[in-house]
Amino acid sequence: YIATSLNNIGTVYYSRGQYEKALSYYEESLKIDRELHIPKDIAASLNNIGNVYVSLGQHEKALSYFDESLKIKRQFNIPQDIALSLDNIGVLYLTLKDYKKTEELFKEAEKEFAKTGYERGNQGLVELYIATGRHDDALKLLKEMTPRWNIDDIYRIQYHTQYGLALKGNGSLKEASEEFLKAVSITEEMRQKVKGEKTGFLGAGGAVSRIRAYRGLFSALAERAINPSSPPFNKGGNLGSPPLAKGDIGGFSIDEEFAPYGKDIASASFYFAESTKARTLLEAMAESAKKSQRVELPEEIREKEQSILNQLSAIENQWDDAYKRGEDVLKRLKERKDGLNAELNSLITELRQKYPRYAALNYPKPIPPEELPLKDDEVLLEYAIGDDAAYLFVVRKGGVKKLIKILLSKEELESKVKVFIEPMNTKQIERFSVKEAKGLYEILLAEAMKEVTPSPQSPPIKGGEVASSQGNGNFSDKKIIIVPDGILGLLPFELLVIPDRNIQRQVKEGKDYKDSLYVGDRYQISYYQSATVLALQRNLKERKTESSLFALGNPIYSTARKTLAILHGRNRFDRLTMKSL
Repeated sequence: YIATSLNNIGTVYYSRGQYEKALSYYEESLKIDRELHIPKDIAASLNNIGNVYVSLGQHEKALSYFDESLKIKRQFNIPQDIALSLDNIGVLYLTLKDYKKTEELFKEAEKEFAKTGYERGNQGLVELYIATGRHDDALKLLKEMTPRWNIDDIYRIQYHTQYGLALKGNGSLKEASEEFLKAVSITEEMRQKVKGEKTGFLGAGGAVSRIRAYRGLFSALAERAINPSSPPFNKGGNLGSPPLAKGDIGGFSIDEEFAPYGKDIASASFYFAESTKARTLLEAMAESAKKSQRVELPEEIREKEQSILNQLSAIENQWDDAYKRGEDVLKRLKERKDGLNAELNSLITELRQKYPRYAALNYPKPIPPEELPLKDDEVLLEYAIGDDAAYLFVVRKGGVKKLIKILLSKEELESKVKVFIEPMNTKQIERFSVKEAKGLYEILLAEAMKEVTPSPQSPPIKGGEVASSQGNGNFSDKKIIIVPDGILGLLPFELLVIPDRNIQRQVKEGKDYKDSLYVGDRYQISYYQSATVLALQRNLKERKTESSLFALGNPIYSTARKTLAILHGRNRFDRLTMKSL
């Protein structure tokens, strides 16, 4: 019983994405199983440890545990258990992109499971078909795998995510976004029920993480929002002309199911990109602020809110009984819950408009871009990295003004950024590449900066001079807020080089970095882990200090020294904040 309990605790941590904790419990369970000589339990623990190592990217270790588990299971010749191990090994080889071996394992698993006399869908083969671009084959299998009414949420999330990916691969973006939304909605409900630490929850799920549904959703919506007739943002950095996000985007009006998430498709895409960022930090900030701040609501609104919350709480206690009573009872209960959630979402929208501080404290969820409390002189640039492309939302007061597609895969973008920041990480400044800095500017900022024109009162910059904010250069009077994603959280955007389009001169690389004009020399840049964190901070009242304080610490007056300081890693986005999920 102790070993079983330890194994169950490990599974809870695994489901939350807390893999190191899960591993410690699984290993303790395995130790007891070996001491008691219980082969079936040993095989189960070995299998679980293998799954953890897959999630940690330690594939050789994972394979050794899977192989040992499979060997034990073959001794007992239980087809269902053998099929499970073959599936896990198949997922491992899929991660390694050994597609031939993957297909062999999944088909062998299918034959083993057929011996049980039961039917099941082969999600492994679906995953393989999606990875290899065989979307029609994936859809054919998925149509035979429609979830039964009593199937668990984990299966439903994977099913709807895979369906969305297959549809997206075939170009059916509207249908794909609807499937992704189903997966995201189930995931959000699961996350809401998690008590305590939620860091890593969206990244959990092993090799097939839950965050895929969010990435699929914001990318499908972004593709719908971008005008198909406009040229894309190409790999070489050549800029297309993405449409402004006003009203109906690219001919697509907002769907009814996406209306709660923004005024148009581009806004909804932004919302779900935000849903992947700094969620745990956001909730911790709100919970902390609630202890010191109290916001009263009118009695009528407070009673309405409490009534909805009480009814939703009561429904949560009725699920087990509904499952026992059958499909019709469960369906009615779900319809009732959906109706109450719609009421609650409508109320939250009202609260955000009329009582923003209360909404920020009690409902710390991502907010649509048009509700962000931006100032007139601010431009927010939010990046969202998908598997096949990245997207840049240019947001001003009132919502998304431009949506830019960056046609680089996640791996390609990560590679470019790693090459650029490597000299700074190793403090080998002489290896700093102006060429790389210019290339990343073209890819990540050039098109967006058309929304951030320099101050017209300032004279043009000369040669390699660095502008200042006092007006003796063309320093922009617009403030730029950058919300990065993934690897971009480690990129000092201030160090990207602005190409000189007016003066015919060649900028040298390496030691001649002083001859370059940097983004940090022209623009005022700040960083946030998410736009919603920014909104929360601004919606909370700042406490007034009892006395004023003015202090300077090692100030930098020289522009040359300022550039050098940035090169050495100061004025950098705090890496710790990237632990956001």
